[in-house]
Amino acid sequence: MERREIITTTTDTTGLNTTYTVEDEVFYGNGQLRQRRTAVDEQNHGPFESYLENGQLVSKGKYNMGEKCGEWL
Repeated sequence: MERREIITTTTDTTGLNTTYTVEDEVFYGNGQLRQRRTAVDEQNHGPFESYLENGQLVSKGKYNMGEKCGEWL
């Protein structure tokens, strides 16, 4: 399994609070996308997609600070 991550850090003007944003994709051994998500401070936040090894979509939706929101497939 392969994983690609982009990690962004943002620190507030006081220099005390840092937010970590991770955009990651996980792939099956055959190169097919398994999961794509965005997380903020270790909580899913933003778009989320997951797929079977044959490429079929399993679930798709959005998270708001770890909670599912809106329409999900």
